Amino acid sequence: MKREDTWQLTSYYKKHTCSKATKIGIMSSKWLSKAFMKKIYENPKMKLRTLIRKAHSKWNVDLTKTKAAIVKQRALDEINGTYAEQYRRIHDYATDLLKLNPGSTVQIQVERPPEFQLEIPIPGKDMRPRFERIYICLDAYKRSFMVCRPMIGLDGCFIKTLYGGQLLTAIG
Repeated sequence: MKREDTWQLTSYYKKHTCSKATKIGIMSSKWLSKAFMKKIYENPKMKLRTLIRKAHSKWNVDLTKTKAAIVKQRALDEINGTYAEQYRRIHDYATDLLKLNPGSTVQIQVERPPEFQLEIPIPGKDMRPRFERIYICLDAYKRSFMVCRPMIGLDGCFIKTLYGGQLLTAIG
């Protein structure tokens, strides 16, 4: 067996005395998010502690709270799509809304960077328009609003997502 790496077992101990490692670097957040995809799909509001406990009971590994949050967010992004992907599809949503509810009104307002008017694109500058607001008035609400009493109330709430915002509703 020249020019070959060989090895020979000289002693064998049946009883294993090494402690098991509970922090394994090979379990990346990408792999873990795929492993937990079904559980997170079934319960998107799963707490991070539950995720950490499940990883410990299934694979005997310790997840940090940060890694568990990354795993959960990756799985949710895979299930629902990222916020950026959803904002890119807002015009599709408006088109479908108008198709299914004829007579409705949908207005989307975007903010364009000042450099957008220039003929020559600037390298490294994001020239895509950014979503600013959307106005939706369904035809049924529009018609029923016409027969309402003259008093109008305004109701609002704050949106608690990555981008935040405020949702305002006119009530008659």
